Amino acid sequence: MDHHRDARSRCVVVLVSLESGHVMSVWAENNRERFRELNNKYMRSEKGRAVNQRANVKYRAKNITKTRAHTAVRDAVRRGDISAPTRCDECSEEKRLHAHHDNYLYPLDIRWLCSPCHQEWHDNNEALS
Repeated sequence: MDHHRDARSRCVVVLVSLESGHVMSVWAENNRERFRELNNKYMRSEKGRAVNQRANVKYRAKNITKTRAHTAVRDAVRRGDISAPTRCDECSEEKRLHAHHDNYLYPLDIRWLCSPCHQEWHDNNEALS
């Protein structure tokens, strides 16, 4: 655990969430619903939207191949060239699915995975680009 001082010079204990891997304060970990509520309010604010927009621009600039692959899939789905199945390619569960790329150099070569299978794949593998 790391200790950091926030803007009000109060000691804040920071930890990494075991579930998501995100850095969270102990308060946020113990008050997840309130934290989500406050975070959502912030992200809807002018400042929050500006911060998010800058982060997205930075991510897209750093991950051009990934961004192009995601855009190609999104556009193909919108045009009707690709349709998402109703069952996960890995576990066959009927859930909301993610278009997963094993290799971003082949943008339309995708597998449809549910969130748990998608997370498991990324925990055990690394996408090629």
